[in-house]
Order: sequence, then C-alpha cells, then structure tokens
Amino acid sequence: MIPTRLDSLSSDAVGTFIDQLCIGQEIWPELKLLGVVGNFTKVSAADRNGELADRLLRREAEIRISLQDIVKAALEKSKAPLRQTGHNFVFKAKSFIPDRAEIAKAAGKRIVYSSLRESENRNAVENQINPVFDHLGDEIDARLKQK
Repeated sequence: MIPTRLDSLSSDAVGTFIDQLCIGQEIWPELKLLGVVGNFTKVSAADRNGELADRLLRREAEIRISLQDIVKAALEKSKAPLRQTGHNFVFKAKSFIPDRAEIAKAAGKRIVYSSLRESENRNAVENQINPVFDHLGDEIDARLKQK
C-alpha cells in the first residue's frame, strides 16, 4: 500500500516509487501492490449523522483519477505478482486518511487508531475518524483476499 498526498508532486512520486519497485522485483519476487491511499486529504469523511461520504474537493478528485493512470502506466513495466494489482489501483475515497487535528496529535506518539478513542473530541472521533480507519481496514482485508 502506498500512502500519498493528493497533489501533483506527490502523485508523480507514486509513479517513480512504483518504478523503483519494478527495478527491485528480483529482490522482492513476491511483492504485491495493494494500491494507493490518499493521506492528509480534505475528504469530508462523514456527514453530520456520522455517515461516510465519498466527497472530495475538486482538485483531489482530479488527482485521484490521474493516479489511476500513473499507477497503470508504471505497472506496465512490472512482472507478476507486482503487476497483478487489479483495476482499482487507488483506494476508495472513504478509505482516505483525512487531515485532522486529532490524528496529527496522536501521530508519532502512540497508535493513532486506538488512542483516538480516548480523544478529547470523542464524538468527532467516533463519528468521523474511526469509520475511516474501519473502512480502510475493510478495504485492505478485501484486497488481500483477492490476491
């Protein structure tokens, strides 16, 4: 899984990173790519009712689409099993990690997901952030089962 910001510079770097994985395939012959997940996104992770929403800012949506092409082009140089990623190279927007203060406060100090449950802003965490991590875990699990 490759985490990336949804900006032009970072999305181009995803292609370069995959190029490096292709070069190293002899070293890691069983390496498989689960996909690319947006990080520090402006995704509206949940609406007022805590329901997951698949809304992106226009620029992030454009980059998400271009990432599909970037990953596909980079993987054309690869061999199996790295090439056997499937067609949805980019994770669903519901799985993107939003740019949120609660996540930033916990990062580097403790396991973010478990420590968010004790956050000062517990309601926002339970309704907006935990569902994102739950969805990301579900999508990772589903992609691993496809392999």
